[in-house]
Amino acid sequence: MKKWLIAAILIVLTVLIAVSIFLVLRFYSIYSSMESSDPEPSTQQTDVEAYIATLWPAFTCEYSDGSLTMTQTTTISYAGALSYGKEVYCDDLAPETYLSDAVAVAADVASHCGVSARVTFRFLSSDGEPIFTVSSDGTIWTCWGAEE
Repeated sequence: MKKWLIAAILIVLTVLIAVSIFLVLRFYSIYSSMESSDPEPSTQQTDVEAYIATLWPAFTCEYSDGSLTMTQTTTISYAGALSYGKEVYCDDLAPETYLSDAVAVAADVASHCGVSARVTFRFLSSDGEPIFTVSSDGTIWTCWGAEE
């Protein structure tokens, strides 16, 4: 009976050690793959633009001299934006709601690409005119505010 108990304890300890070694190796492989999946820091324009294009595919982006401009074309005309922009772009669509996104993108670009950038979201009308812009430095411009 004592031999059977000792054998059972040895088998359980062997299984626990094997599982522990497996988990440590698995954790290490996951950790290693996470480190290698981040883009290498770079100050090149194409690297910043390519990185943002993967995260924000609805926007076209342009990076130059520490300024990242992310542009999206809307379906509203410029005349419509002048007339109804204040009523259309309110609540959840208000330009102010994009300020936190601009700050987050600036921090993300600094972290992953190694460059400090002023991020500007620019929204164009269907005819190509700017409707509003929001920058990570807190600057907000609207076409209906400029015309008042």
